[in-house]
Amino acid sequence: MFKRNGQTIAEHAVLVIIVMVVLIVMSSYVKRAFQGRWKSAVDDLGQQYDPQHVNGYSLQSLTSSSNSQIYTVPDTGGYWTNRVDSSYSKESKTGYLTVQTATPCTSGNCR
Repeated sequence: MFKRNGQTIAEHAVLVIIVMVVLIVMSSYVKRAFQGRWKSAVDDLGQQYDPQHVNGYSLQSLTSSSNSQIYTVPDTGGYWTNRVDSSYSKESKTGYLTVQTATPCTSGNCR
């Protein structure tokens, strides 16, 4: 009677060990599958911005002027003032940006 019970416990232990070994071995395959899918998704995005492969020129200009005038006028019993403020501003932006296609590095001496 005890012999059969001990044999059942040993069979269950072997079964649990086999399942654990299978899961450990399969984890590397599952990890590689996720990495491959991730790389494929990133490659599908296409060429991205790289500051080492961009030619650009930009000119930004801001012109501003302001004028304030204050008039004081004497009046019976005191003075009154009149203030006139005027301002002018102009902003302009011009330029271009050229993105060059990156060439793959094959020499091993790439940055």
